[in-house]
Amino acid sequence: MTPPRALDHVISLHEDLASGEALYRALGFSPTPVTHHPMGTGNQLIIFQSTFIELLAVTNPDRMNAMGRRLTTDLLAERPGLSSIAFTSTDQPADLEAFRAAGVPEVHGFSFQRPITLPDGRPAEADVSVALTHNPATPLLFFFTSHQKKPEAIWQPAWQVHDNGVQDIVEAIIVADAPKADLSAYLGAFLPLEETADGIAGVAAHGYRITVMTPSAFTERFSAAGIRAEAKRPYVAALVLITDRLAALQTALPANALAPDGDGLLVLPSATGGALLSFRPLAYHPSQSTRA
Repeated sequence: MTPPRALDHVISLHEDLASGEALYRALGFSPTPVTHHPMGTGNQLIIFQSTFIELLAVTNPDRMNAMGRRLTTDLLAERPGLSSIAFTSTDQPADLEAFRAAGVPEVHGFSFQRPITLPDGRPAEADVSVALTHNPATPLLFFFTSHQKKPEAIWQPAWQVHDNGVQDIVEAIIVADAPKADLSAYLGAFLPLEETADGIAGVAAHGYRITVMTPSAFTERFSAAGIRAEAKRPYVAALVLITDRLAALQTALPANALAPDGDGLLVLPSATGGALLSFRPLAYHPSQSTRA
């Protein structure tokens, strides 16, 4: 049985970082300063207690290889917003071996460094080894592991505080026409799976989840948002985040970006550049919405 990996981060693709940052700042998030990867992309992180959202955009297309273009420009042309889900790692070579043994169609390993300026002005460096995978049957989403060799360059307390009180991502939701057929093998290479009433769920450490559901189930679950999900090809459609300032958000966030959702609030995709965000109270657990 696949052991439960911890959710590390989710990538949100944008045409440029300035527009992505503006959208998320308007929602009470505090992105880190811009940094650049050696492979032609730039990023800003929205860091929580154990997870983060990575705002990603192409900043130097001349440095991009074919895989980089598939991960960014090709996806942006079809569907901006959430694209890739990363899990924590401490052993990239072991991950590469495990994914190949599990029959994942494409497995690639690479490492990189990027300079960072810490909140107190000191220079630092992120040093990351990635085990990137891809399944051609699901071209709109990628799973990978990320080994942060210098975690102190990322997990800075000053970067983990947000005006909206968000503490963590507890669930990422993928929409697929046939959840089991489309994603059991691919997601099962990363996480143990459970059947749910509407599809499957990969169970990560701490009980966090990667939930895969049909378009009709997604539309019903988030009916207050007034959006109709479609899934010609599976894609990451939403994140569920827990916050300790839920009541204050109803007046602090733009009214035209919000919809009520039981004991939570929904932020519409038009306010994030493509992602539906569900803000829930700290007591919320994703298993409440995925039981079979």
